Amino acid sequence: GLCGCGHRAPLGGAGDPQFLLKAPACSWTYKAPLPTPRLALCAATVNGIIYAIGGYDGDPAHQSGMTTVEAYDPATDTWTAKAPLHHSRYGLAAAAVNGKIYAFGGYCNSRCVEQYDPATDTWCDKAPMPTGREFPGAAAVDGRIYVMGGYSPAINAVEIYDPASDSWSAGPSMPQGLHRFATAVHGHRIYVIGGDAGAGSYVNSVLVLNTENGTWTAENPISEAKSTLAGGWAGNAIIIAGGACTGQMYLATAESFNPATHHWAAVPPLRSARSHVAAAAVGSVIYIIGGSTYNGEWQPQATVEAYGAHGTLIQ
Repeated sequence: GLCGCGHRAPLGGAGDPQFLLKAPACSWTYKAPLPTPRLALCAATVNGIIYAIGGYDGDPAHQSGMTTVEAYDPATDTWTAKAPLHHSRYGLAAAAVNGKIYAFGGYCNSRCVEQYDPATDTWCDKAPMPTGREFPGAAAVDGRIYVMGGYSPAINAVEIYDPASDSWSAGPSMPQGLHRFATAVHGHRIYVIGGDAGAGSYVNSVLVLNTENGTWTAENPISEAKSTLAGGWAGNAIIIAGGACTGQMYLATAESFNPATHHWAAVPPLRSARSHVAAAAVGSVIYIIGGSTYNGEWQPQATVEAYGAHGTLIQ
């Protein structure tokens, strides 16, 4: 596939014809834009509603992040303002367990943990993370949340949060310190996709944590080294999109991964290239939310695009 940097790159193993799979016929669809354009936000889904949390809107007054929370209803294609975070943050991560959302870390409240209850539209503080993190990943498996990586400068520590006891325990360290990567969950496996191993040292690796035995393995890599991308599990595939690579501050590239075949394939690119995006899925549809372009300074975006994995039609 033609990557966002303008060169052609294999989508997995060199010379393997399986990586030349044709993309599904459907493409990305614009949805109602974010009311508050922002980059370095996070997103999570509860009961079919997507919550876009925190971020940075480019205003120098908000350089320590924002408290903004807005909820998207795919059924009506509308956004609604929700109760703000207690602590302003960007470069944070979120995951949902038992109908509640947990928001972790970020700049400049890197140990902060807050819980959101959509039923009451309220936030409350929870036990802080043992390790401060900016731009980490968070993934929920079996009622616990794995918080991985992050910046300062590149963290490989994994810590596991148990919402039932509001407590933390150490998890299996990542093979490499990373931040600004995409995270996806399929079954008992957490996928850490791409990211930054240092000061702009982008990677194309895909690291997989098996939460049943606590081991990390390497999966087939993505098409190019990039960071500030986002993705998730949508229907029967992992979809990733957006980000930045060396020489290109924002990308439209999108790819899908089939865990059964271990193959990555190109899917249609985003209509609007963006980095520092958030992602959330509702059923088999993934939404890429907000982010930024760049023209000497970051340009926060309100764009929201939806894509149905493996040919799902988007109305």
